Amino acid sequence: GDGSRVVMSSHWSLQGDEHGLPVAILAINSDITADKSAEEELRTRVRQQAAVADLGRSALSRLDLGGLMDEAASLVAGNLGAEYGHVLELLPDGVTLLLRAGTGWEEGSVGRATLGAEADSPAGLALLACEPVTVDDLRSDARFGGASLLRDRGVVCGMSVVIPGEGRPYGAVGAFTARGRKFTRDDSYFFQAVADVQGLGCGRGRHEQGPRAGD
Repeated sequence: GDGSRVVMSSHWSLQGDEHGLPVAILAINSDITADKSAEEELRTRVRQQAAVADLGRSALSRLDLGGLMDEAASLVAGNLGAEYGHVLELLPDGVTLLLRAGTGWEEGSVGRATLGAEADSPAGLALLACEPVTVDDLRSDARFGGASLLRDRGVVCGMSVVIPGEGRPYGAVGAFTARGRKFTRDDSYFFQAVADVQGLGCGRGRHEQGPRAGD
């Protein structure tokens, strides 16, 4: 075979002769790989929808914008099995992204690490293209020569999605992993839902906190 995983359902029954003595075992094996895969996809989708609903409740009730960002970063990383999750804020200069929240990052990075908002990083390209950006293999992707924040940590693949804002994007939410992984269309929908809820929470937080210096 090609090494792919197959899930089988096996039913066994004992066959007897006219005296009821066992003479053979009848085995019926069925390939249920597709059914099992569909079941796992549905379970994942339900889990992701529940997670987005929880984030939405936090966005409506939580006054702490930083806590909401931390929850969003953990949410995308945990649901997609990624080591790194983050929320990047587009600063008032329009060209700098600040790592505002994250999971998996070393101590001292969150709140300090920055990168340019140019198209040579996944988040920068997502902001410019206004659509999700998926990276299948950062090591060989010629688009992202400026993604040192990810390359330095051995990241291989991931996804960045724009967090909408009033007048301009708030920033981007992303999840990245050092392990090979294919991101699906459902992953993209999940990501965008998280980003949209995050955008609502950020807008609410800014209204409650008032304008920051430089805004």
